[in-house]
Formats: sequence, structure tokens, C-alpha cells
Amino acid sequence: MAAGAFIIVAGALVWWFGVEQRVGPAVETGNVDEIEAAAPAIAQLMDQAACEKAKTTNDKDSWESYLANYPTGSCADLAKSRLAKIEEKLASADLGRREAERLYREGNEALIAKKYKKAQKLLEKSLEHDPDNAQAHRSLGVVFTKLKKKTKAVEHYRTYLKLTPNAEDASGVRKLIKDLEKTQARSTQRGGYV
Repeated sequence: MAAGAFIIVAGALVWWFGVEQRVGPAVETGNVDEIEAAAPAIAQLMDQAACEKAKTTNDKDSWESYLANYPTGSCADLAKSRLAKIEEKLASADLGRREAERLYREGNEALIAKKYKKAQKLLEKSLEHDPDNAQAHRSLGVVFTKLKKKTKAVEHYRTYLKLTPNAEDASGVRKLIKDLEKTQARSTQRGGYV
């Protein structure tokens, strides 16, 4: 059993036995006053169990659910702190994606304008923010082909295919890789550099 699941089960058992000890005798006797007197203790146990569950999953939904049900609970401050950190990470990731998209667009504009060195720099910066941007890898393949850096071109084309194996142009890119590797081999045999 995973540690998180064990904690949840243990918390549920503690909660159940705590409720059973406080409410069990009152329910058996039908004493409404004792049941009502146990309500705060039951609420506290439920708060603790919900807090342990949120700590175990430690995701946005769990902490938001905890705060919705226990806005002044024992873990309310912790929940607010964890939610703030999660929101910060999400916002940072979003900024990184937007910057990657901007750099990718500018890189492609430079590629179209045949400014290959500028395109290379912009597309590489784009990949620093989003290394899994398949289109940026494909564009860098084109850039390095134009700059006659065949090894680098093949590397980026292969990454493009790894990220998007079923792309519409996959067969064309595979053929391009073969052609680049053939010319690279011929050039190497003649003592040329690639």
C-alpha cells in the first residue's frame, strides 16, 4: 500500500474510532444532548481527516475543497499558503509558455526573412522555455539545414519526429533526414566537415 493511501486509511480509522468513542454510547442510549455535545469533536476530527487528505494529495483541488469546507479549520493557513505556491507555479509556467510562443513566432519570421542566425538564436531561446515544442525543433532543423549544419539539423528533425511521430509531414521529414545523412556521409568521405 502506498504511503499516501496508508495515511488516508489511518486517518479514516482514527476518525471513525474517535467518532465511535464520542457518539457511539450517545446513539445507543438515544441521548440527543450527548450527540449534540459530541458535534464539535466530530467536526474537529473531520477537519483533521480532510487536512490529512489534502496534505497527501497536495493539489489545487484538494486544498480548495478543504478551504471551502473548513474556511477556519486547523489547516486553513497551510491551505492558503499551499494554494498561493501552486498558483505561483501555474502563473510562472504560463508566462514561460507565452514567452516561448513569442520567441517561436519571431524565430519563424526571421527564418522566412532568411535571417538564419537570428532565427537560430530566437528558436533556441524558445526551446529553453518549452523544450517540447515540436514545431520549434522542426524550424531549427530547417535553419540548420540552411546554415549547412547537417548534424544539428538531423538532431532537431529527429526530436520533432519523436515529439510528433504521426505528424502529417513525418514521412517527408524522415526522407529529409535520410538525404541529409547521405550528403553528410559523402562529405565526410571526401574529407569535408559537417
